[in-house]
Amino acid sequence: MGIELQRLLIMRILFISPHIPPRECGVADHIAKQVSELIKGKNQVSILTGIENAGKSGFNDEFIVLALVKKWNIRAYFQLIMAIRTFNPDIVHMHYQISMYAGKSFATIIPFLIKMIRKGIKTAVTLHDLNPPYFFHKYEIIIKKMLYFLVKYSDAVIVSNNMDYKKLSLELPQRVLDRIHLIPIGSNMTINKIQHADKTMIGHKVEDLILGFFGFVAPDKGVEILLEAFGRMRVEYNNLKLLIIGGKGYSKGDFNVYLKRLDLIISAHDMEKDVIFTNYADIEMLRLYLSIIDICVLPYTEGVTTRRTTFFTVMSMGLPTVTTCVNEEYLPEGLEEGKNVRFFKPNDVNGLGCVLKELLGSKREREEMGANAYAWSLKYSNEILYAKLDAIYKKLAYSP
Repeated sequence: MGIELQRLLIMRILFISPHIPPRECGVADHIAKQVSELIKGKNQVSILTGIENAGKSGFNDEFIVLALVKKWNIRAYFQLIMAIRTFNPDIVHMHYQISMYAGKSFATIIPFLIKMIRKGIKTAVTLHDLNPPYFFHKYEIIIKKMLYFLVKYSDAVIVSNNMDYKKLSLELPQRVLDRIHLIPIGSNMTINKIQHADKTMIGHKVEDLILGFFGFVAPDKGVEILLEAFGRMRVEYNNLKLLIIGGKGYSKGDFNVYLKRLDLIISAHDMEKDVIFTNYADIEMLRLYLSIIDICVLPYTEGVTTRRTTFFTVMSMGLPTVTTCVNEEYLPEGLEEGKNVRFFKPNDVNGLGCVLKELLGSKREREEMGANAYAWSLKYSNEILYAKLDAIYKKLAYSP
């Protein structure tokens, strides 16, 4: 009985991910938060990752990093065996998006291999995005087949939004649907807004009105729409500024073409002095940047969903936020147009401009929206979200 009680209280969880802190990406930030919450619960945690992460971990000594994998191909099978023998996990939890594994299919057979290596180990996978990434669209059919093989042999599948949940529910066999769980990502960081933040600290005037975007610049973020709307609005607002917070991400191939497109929009509107792109910022600089903006704009091309950690972060800071809606069915629960958020249709420059003009004209409306945004965010606190994950782990650990 004592041993069983100890297992109930302490689980050994092995993560698998090529991306871990201090890498600058949302998955690494999410894993850092996940590990922190699990260790608070006295669980034992380790991670199998690539050799490029050896000695670079952003974790403390409570966490074991097994930086063993040279390449995420079939040869990684031997490092997988080594990690399992070394750590002896109750649960293996893999974080998956195909671009994380350089497009290699090996990752999708890991749950299957684990069942062959050692019976009794349960497997979970977090699917960070079901869409083929920017560089892999022409392999969409193959990617989908790989993904469904991964789901078939996983004991629990976690998706972050109801769009992906519905897609899997419609396309997967009925017998595996009870393995799918919806847990919003939530915010990867806790940032308290600086009251009366000084805009002059980044070279702006106190009376300037600042629009802000938060997140890595990428084709699915709709930054070009924000730039175009901003360019048109400057004719009426000579004190309007734009702050793009988070960095430009990749700069190669087709992605570099996208970044050049953004530069062309800026040049066409002659607004080089009014648009600032920040680099990936530490928590204190991020706090300053987000505190000085008057309105946050997140023009996602697919519409806002609960997989957008940046959306949760700005809402939890109480920032008046404008974002996109494609289908009300996929919206995060509790969002209300005009109360805690403002919506426009993706790629609608005019629609975005109209919403921004309304908000810029009413400081009171911005303040009320921000207060309501903060109240909404409390339903998605990390304590609530990680209690759901813990429940899944315990169910796996005690299922036959």
